[in-house]
Amino acid sequence: MKSDSTVHGHNSWVRKLRVQMPSPSLKDNTADIDRLVRYLKKELRAENISIPYSLIQDIPQLLRDFAYHCG
Repeated sequence: MKSDSTVHGHNSWVRKLRVQMPSPSLKDNTADIDRLVRYLKKELRAENISIPYSLIQDIPQLLRDFAYHCG
C-alpha cells in the first residue's frame, strides 16, 4: 500500500490509498465489501471502518473493473 497522507509536510484528514487486494478465490470467498473493509482496517490500523450504504452495491463491480488494484 502506498499512502498519500501529508500535505506540505503536515498530516491531512484525507488519505489516498492505492488498494491492492488479491482477487477472490476458493480459499477466500468472502464478500467483496467485507474483504475491502478487512483490507482497510489492516492498512489504516483502524478498528471501525464504515462505508456509506449508497456505495455498497457499486463496490463489487468497481473492484472487478480495476482488477482489485485501485488508486
